[in-house]
Amino acid sequence: MSSTAAIDNRFELVRDHLIAYYELSKPRVLTMILITALAGFYMGARADFEVAVALRMLFGVTLAGGGTLALNQYFERDTDGIMERTRNRPVPSERITPAEALLVGVLATVIGIAQLW
Repeated sequence: MSSTAAIDNRFELVRDHLIAYYELSKPRVLTMILITALAGFYMGARADFEVAVALRMLFGVTLAGGGTLALNQYFERDTDGIMERTRNRPVPSERITPAEALLVGVLATVIGIAQLW
């Protein structure tokens, strides 16, 4: 195998792993959470809406929400593995180990809550 092919193969493995982490956060569900959070923030701010504060809030909600969704996949991995609709999720399909999902879920949730605090 040439060095170029080895580099390409390694790049594909890293890319596939990053995609699996992205899927771990359930991006469509997370998008709905972010829209709802921003709408509530906007309505609560009235005339004092600050973009910088809203962006920090969205960052914290992204981490906390994505982390809890990753934890959900960790806890539901056995059930997800037997259902047709969910068996291709990152943990049951073994693209991410349960330990990785737990670690990422806990870290993202804790950091997100700290950001929101």
